[in-house]
Amino acid sequence: MPNSDFSYPWFASLQAQLDGQYVADKLPHAILLTGETYSGKLVFATQLTKRLLCDETKALTTVTPVACNQCASCHLFEAGTHPDFAHVTPQDSKQIKIDQVRGLIAWVATTSQRNGLKIAIVDPAEQMNHQSANALLKCLEEPSGNTFIMLVSSRSGSLLPTIRSRCQQYAIGLPERSQALQWLQTALPDRDDHALLLDIAGGLPLAVTMQLNDGYLAARRVVAEQLAKLCSNQTTALKSVAEVQKIEIEDFLDICQSIFSDAVKYDATKDTNAIKNKDIADSIVQIQNHTEVDFLLAAYKRSCSDLRIVRSTSNPNKQQLLEALWIDLRSGNPHVISHFGL
Repeated sequence: MPNSDFSYPWFASLQAQLDGQYVADKLPHAILLTGETYSGKLVFATQLTKRLLCDETKALTTVTPVACNQCASCHLFEAGTHPDFAHVTPQDSKQIKIDQVRGLIAWVATTSQRNGLKIAIVDPAEQMNHQSANALLKCLEEPSGNTFIMLVSSRSGSLLPTIRSRCQQYAIGLPERSQALQWLQTALPDRDDHALLLDIAGGLPLAVTMQLNDGYLAARRVVAEQLAKLCSNQTTALKSVAEVQKIEIEDFLDICQSIFSDAVKYDATKDTNAIKNKDIADSIVQIQNHTEVDFLLAAYKRSCSDLRIVRSTSNPNKQQLLEALWIDLRSGNPHVISHFGL
């Protein structure tokens, strides 16, 4: 589970809304918590769970601003042994399987062992297979009076409509830029490139702290340089694959998506200020200078499509995916790039 004690000020509004529902005894039996990857959805769900289960909250009949970290409930939660908390997440695969949901249903039917609320987090909810999603419907249709279920999802559109309709939906959005920069200055006091990192991360401060380490930044430069060489006929697809194959495939596709997005923007504006990835702007300009906009759009859509495949519950051959994308990019043919599929 993620750190449940660090302060994230952009959670305050939604936190107050759900706290108010709890105090008024109007907390829904199930919610769907949505947001981009690295928006902090699971962090929020974890913090809310710990605060609602905290003995101080139960004693005061109101939600404490932060969990006390001193009571028996907080100690159990941090140890991962709280009997009134269930965390359903993929085990040994990308899927949440039917047996896991059946276990959740059985747990929901039991009585709270600490005479209070029981809370379950299903994360990421879109990783349920068809069987487990249908099984969860029964749990949502016949909720237990003392159980609160949180589904956490980056791709809520892929969930069954019947599941979405049985949950109140809440979104974790982007923080204000000034708020995000102020938080990053505290979280990363030894860096002076907070604005650049925030731009690279699409305005998501947690993406900066959780993803944008020096290794990832170096990987971005390698991918950008190889794409620029590929598009300007300075290298072959197989040579470029050798340069990038050590990069995690999800990171690689995420970087490609961001680069092609910037190249499309630069093609439309011819203004380098439109490029968010300013540390690799020279490579992005070079890519645009040697390609047509149809190619850039096709490459962007292809990288998005491949990224969805990698993040899905299927298990594609990642090396084959990488090589096929690189060879198709080398062709320079937008039709070839758009129509590839596994």
